Amino acid sequence: MKELADSIHKDLVLNSPEPSFNFETDIETLRALPLAEGYEASINFYHPGGQQGPARYLFKVTGSASIPGPGGMIECWVVTTDYNRPGYVATFWFAKGSQLMVRQDSPAGEGKVLVKTLID
Repeated sequence: MKELADSIHKDLVLNSPEPSFNFETDIETLRALPLAEGYEASINFYHPGGQQGPARYLFKVTGSASIPGPGGMIECWVVTTDYNRPGYVATFWFAKGSQLMVRQDSPAGEGKVLVKTLID
């Protein structure tokens, strides 16, 4: 926002050959897709204020899995992406019935894994 005196990005101008989605809504965007066996989506995302411009990221449904939830096992679509970093794999589990993301595992460096889970 140009009118904010302390904005470090007030002079940011970004040209993009196509519209992009805000990366802050990635999970909501993925949840809205018609997930199914073998489904793939290439989505143009941009992180507002980020150093990198918009880029396409490939998200793939790589299979199904049952994972434990607070009320028992949850049948899920397993979705992966490498966020354009070869060798990196983030994995998401979306409940087949509601398409809520119930788990995400992402490498966090030096053998660490960032895990996000839906707690009911």
